[in-house]
Amino acid sequence: MGRLRFSLLLAALALAGCGTGGKQAEVEAAAGTRLAAMGLARSLPDGTSVVLATGCARIAADGHSCIIAFTADSPVRIASISKLVTLIGALRLAEAGEIDLDADVSSYLKFPLRNPAFPDRPITLRQLFAHTSGLRDGDDFVIPLGGKVADTMLSPEHWDPASPPGAYFTYSNLGIIVAATAMEGATGERFDRLMARLVFRPLGLTATYNWSGADNAAAERAATLYRTAGDDEVWHPDGPFLPQVDDRDGALPDCPAPVIAPGFTCNMDVYPPGTNAGIFSPQGGLRISLNELMILARLLADGGTYGNVRLLKPETLVAASSPAWMLDRGGRNGMPDHGTMCAYGTGIHLLGAAPGPHCADNVFNDTGTRFGHAAEAYGLLGGLWIEPASAEAIVYLATGTSTNVLEDRGPHSGFTRLEETLAAAAAALQAQE
Repeated sequence: MGRLRFSLLLAALALAGCGTGGKQAEVEAAAGTRLAAMGLARSLPDGTSVVLATGCARIAADGHSCIIAFTADSPVRIASISKLVTLIGALRLAEAGEIDLDADVSSYLKFPLRNPAFPDRPITLRQLFAHTSGLRDGDDFVIPLGGKVADTMLSPEHWDPASPPGAYFTYSNLGIIVAATAMEGATGERFDRLMARLVFRPLGLTATYNWSGADNAAAERAATLYRTAGDDEVWHPDGPFLPQVDDRDGALPDCPAPVIAPGFTCNMDVYPPGTNAGIFSPQGGLRISLNELMILARLLADGGTYGNVRLLKPETLVAASSPAWMLDRGGRNGMPDHGTMCAYGTGIHLLGAAPGPHCADNVFNDTGTRFGHAAEAYGLLGGLWIEPASAEAIVYLATGTSTNVLEDRGPHSGFTRLEETLAAAAAALQAQE
């Protein structure tokens, strides 16, 4: 497949008076929910990319009137697709010999990482990225600025007492925080700066984790995430959109860290790398635009190369996208989340790789196998998927819904009806859009 030639055919239409565009209206009707904004992107067989962005990036206080239209250059908190990007940085370190994915991760941390129930079993970076380390999120996995990952690991709620490392799959945000902290420990470099050096700057991207290093122009373009439900979790399908994340009227946050421990101030220059990369939210805090997501998608589809820039060797991606865990036919060795997670590589979600009675991961309703990652948090729902057979890359996202779409599963898979609808709409994009 040819290198990506950005023929970006954009529709940046706004809601509430400006209209949301025909494609968004079709998706809303099929999914049974209103959307704050929608982004779809598909790389075509000739290497060009069709990108469609509709809706509103920022909505007024009334919850209906649009202030700024959503475009393919609007930075979005992309939730768990962040994990896939964090992995790219880790794979680069592995290629450089700075980390070993299969070594005891304790060698990169400033403390020994062990499941108290299995103190003699080492935990590896590969297990952390594959969600088989035995770590559990518990009631709260957020570690504030001033806190330490090592202290959090002392709580029994964060460990599986029944399964040794490598034996059982449970999706863990905390595991990615530990992995990113190990990346800091191995390099002595702060996670945000490490990712900028390894991934973002070589590709010319302005993406940032938790806005660290972002400029005012990026904040002014940012998309707020919305729901119609407040803290009471009561949804109002015809009601106003309520902001959830990045509602700052175009300003940067006062501090990249979302939470600061008592007695500490937001002085990032004194943060000791290797103690708590969670302040940058490597598991979900990446702010990136649809256009830049497509650059990363093409990098993955083209074996680690984008244009004249090679970040990874093809064999590195092949190994990472090979199953590190698969759900057994009895469904006993993991938690598949409605059947959507039946196979996982090293930090990469695999679709169609583990057929069985407990699997329902065919979000595209076809016979293809894909790798990438899904995303869901604070009203956002999305996905980035690569089909290796065709090297086709697809990205889709919605920045807010008027109903609880997580309770409405699709007819073809365990994914939501909205995800199935977005995936189908993105896969059907043509050059005339």
